[in-house]
Amino acid sequence: MADLKKLLERLFMIFGLLLTFSYIPILLLKRFLNDFNNLSTDFIPLFTIIGFILLVIGIVLSGFTNKVKNGILVIGTIVSVKRTGKLLNHQPQLDITVEFTTNEGQQITASERRFVSLTDLAQFQPKKPIPIQYDSENPQNIMIDDKADQKALQDAYNSQMLAKGVTSKETLDIVNNGVEAKGVVLSAEPTGNIINDMGEMSLHIKVTRPDSGDTFEAFVNKVMPRNSLSSTLPGSVIDVFYLPEDESKIAISLNFS
Repeated sequence: MADLKKLLERLFMIFGLLLTFSYIPILLLKRFLNDFNNLSTDFIPLFTIIGFILLVIGIVLSGFTNKVKNGILVIGTIVSVKRTGKLLNHQPQLDITVEFTTNEGQQITASERRFVSLTDLAQFQPKKPIPIQYDSENPQNIMIDDKADQKALQDAYNSQMLAKGVTSKETLDIVNNGVEAKGVVLSAEPTGNIINDMGEMSLHIKVTRPDSGDTFEAFVNKVMPRNSLSSTLPGSVIDVFYLPEDESKIAISLNFS
């Protein structure tokens, strides 16, 4: 789908340019060659109009983001960002390449072209996480999703971690069925385990019960992506879930905002 879109974009722009400016050689020939004195030029405006329309369609195709039907939300990582040289209301157009893992565990590298406001450029930097929607039938067809809410992002992250084998169904059950609370990280130590290029941390957390304000302490091992390590430094306040019937079992909720 993405390749077809790029092909159509190029065809519309090429033929649009050719038709839009086709009247120039015709006028030159009419002026300098007597044989063209009797040539009717009534069709020239029509060529120009058709060419201009095709050119606009090509520009629109190149500027609009992909529309993904029945997209699946995942958290990807930006690989590269390149400017195309085009501007729209002073907003640069970017080719944004991302890597992500489908819910079936397939590694995908894909790109989206979009116009980005100057105030949002800082969000599109290599190695930064980014939420995207991918087409379940063609994962190469993607759309950056900058409107997903926190719960949807957390669910997407959980699904990916489960597919990669870095979290368990038990942990997800705690998130889905447990009590949401605030916790303070007392200590964070690496366990030395590396899973899918992510390090595992052993966290000692003091949890505050939301109903009574009482606290309890718990330990949990968590596989952490690099961009989330700073949020679990000692002294950090984090969102956690725990089971009232067994407070030794807790789960950490990562913030994607």
